[in-house]
Amino acid sequence: MTEAAEKGPALARVMAEIQRLGLQQHLLELETQGFTVLKSVLSEHQLERGRAAILARYQQNTGCQIDISNEDGSGMPTTSGCTFCWA
Repeated sequence: MTEAAEKGPALARVMAEIQRLGLQQHLLELETQGFTVLKSVLSEHQLERGRAAILARYQQNTGCQIDISNEDGSGMPTTSGCTFCWA
């Protein structure tokens, strides 16, 4: 019996699905780094909508507007040690 199966059938199903999808490395990254990157999951349209929403919320909360086409992040204030990075 696997460790996941010993902890319950729901966890076993989740871990089996993670393995089936080949996401074990992403799970490890989440555990060790607190984040992971899933490439090619969102369409370009979805990414653009997400960027626009984040930038609008940032401007609403800080009063600062960000031009991401000319921004390298070096001058941006941080919130709880976080900055936004665009790949």
